[in-house]
Amino acid sequence: MKHPDGQVRRSQLLNTFGPGALIDLPKHSVLVGGLDDWRGTGALLDEPRLLQKIRRFLPDVQELREPPLDPDSQNPTAGVTVWQFPEWFITQDFIKGRARRLVHRRAVRNGQIEDDDDKKKKYAVVPVRFVRACPKGHIGDIDWYGLVHEGEPRKPQCQKLWMEEQGSSGDLASLWVRCDCGKRRSMAVASKREYEALGHCDGSRLWLGRGHREECDEPNRLLIRSASHAYFSQLLSVISLPEQDDPVMDAVAAEWESLQAVDSLAELQMLCKLLKKVETALQGLDNTAVLDAIRTRRNGGAASSTGNPSPTVKDAELEILTAPTDPIGRDHPDSVFYARVFTPVLTHQGGGNQTPSPLAGEGWGGGASAINRILL
Repeated sequence: MKHPDGQVRRSQLLNTFGPGALIDLPKHSVLVGGLDDWRGTGALLDEPRLLQKIRRFLPDVQELREPPLDPDSQNPTAGVTVWQFPEWFITQDFIKGRARRLVHRRAVRNGQIEDDDDKKKKYAVVPVRFVRACPKGHIGDIDWYGLVHEGEPRKPQCQKLWMEEQGSSGDLASLWVRCDCGKRRSMAVASKREYEALGHCDGSRLWLGRGHREECDEPNRLLIRSASHAYFSQLLSVISLPEQDDPVMDAVAAEWESLQAVDSLAELQMLCKLLKKVETALQGLDNTAVLDAIRTRRNGGAASSTGNPSPTVKDAELEILTAPTDPIGRDHPDSVFYARVFTPVLTHQGGGNQTPSPLAGEGWGGGASAINRILL
């Protein structure tokens, strides 16, 4: 497998560069592919409440996993698939007045195009900064010939396309697209919705690969590829909290990879016979309680699979945060959460002796001040 073209952090995949997002890599502009095309399998994410919350919108989701990560960066077997996009490029140093060639990727070799008159001359190209998108989220390349000719059929003399820049402002009104046939059109027209200069959407879902389309007849809109409003991720989140101590649920969680598909007592008994480690982990536990725990966990932490989990997510978080258990979690670098209960002591304002803080000398630096006031 070839060396990857770029790198992003896992947090960026969740917040900024999810499926369908545009990324500028050092040598390419790409569109992040759908999850089905990602290579490798990420680590299982053990967050039942988050799974429960996601199933409200995507009921068929069975499990959550982290983005695939391969520690061998020189010979990766896992990673995020991206598609080259856009497929139209513009020359960087083609000297002909202030016009630059617009070329399709088929004419590009190693980031360059050849001069038609002198094959030894090559010109560097970069991805064009304009694409089309519709209000439903579909995205695609602009039909540049269609834009210039206002939807008329392409003629034999329509060979090359040029991007002309007039003035030094760099705004759309100063950019024109010209064809060899003599027709030209301002990019400012493409930005005005009333003209519908970019035609209507064809429903392209390029992040899923070529040929993936759905019905859509929305008018296309001009989108600047690097614009900050080009992509917004949809986030669902929960507070990552340790569950209250439950030996049955703890045992199920420890062997979840093996137990997640079990749906009957007979299947559970058969699995225990086949896998010694599962039998050992569940030793001494009631099989019915284990099966209930499996179903609860598979349902995202809800006691039933009614498909209406939304009220229970925050309730479960509040139940853990207000539980009498002290402390919650572990005071350790590997722990995702740690909290302990203490009784605050308020100091008196305006003189008098201050009451020592109960936090002093208990791992809080020894000199922590008492609470002066509580803001609600």
